[in-house]
Amino acid sequence: MEYCDIHSHLVYGVDDGPATLEDAVRGLQALRDLGFTRACATPHRRTGMFTDRRDVIPGRLGELKAAAAAEGIVVDLSLGAEYYFGNDFTGDFEAGAVTRLADQRKYVLIEFHTFSLQEFNKNLFFKMSLKGLVPVIAHPERNDLSSHIAREIFDYLVDNGALLQCDLLSLVEFGWGRHAMDRALSFIDNGRVAAFATDLHCTPPEIEMLPRAIEALRVRVGAERADLL
Repeated sequence: MEYCDIHSHLVYGVDDGPATLEDAVRGLQALRDLGFTRACATPHRRTGMFTDRRDVIPGRLGELKAAAAAEGIVVDLSLGAEYYFGNDFTGDFEAGAVTRLADQRKYVLIEFHTFSLQEFNKNLFFKMSLKGLVPVIAHPERNDLSSHIAREIFDYLVDNGALLQCDLLSLVEFGWGRHAMDRALSFIDNGRVAAFATDLHCTPPEIEMLPRAIEALRVRVGAERADLL
């Protein structure tokens, strides 16, 4: 079975992903070793936390492609973005310049911080649907959905076409603890997860844990369904 990773941080020196080209190559090799033949690099698009480096991102992705080819790493790389649902996304949306996942026309990777009224723009979500854009919500298992407002906004998004992408590493309590694992398992059990992705930042601990995470998914849902997710 060949896999496609729709959320990974493979472009070096632009966010909290790999610091060097060598780190990026190591991460890409790890993906290939796990059976991934396609990967979408999704640098953060979040002003205030990360500097906007979109001017250098395509060139650095090209460097990674060249380095991978030289090492015999056969992974089809494409470029996307991980948007924070705020001014960064709004600016690109209004300019008609939204970066979509894997060069597709409609899927956009978006992360939320709190699912709060201050953060959520219902009008913008409606305009997205009119443009045929489908939000893919990154790692929702990390979010606190304990408040009534958060659950209401979250359910509204999913009920109106947003898709959920959970992180594989959440299944082994990596980074975000037991609460994230429990929510990811709940999303699996109620059929809400559209896809799992690595959200790889190319660190050695992540690379070491990914095989365990994939096995945990297979144990939970069976090999056939795990392959589809």
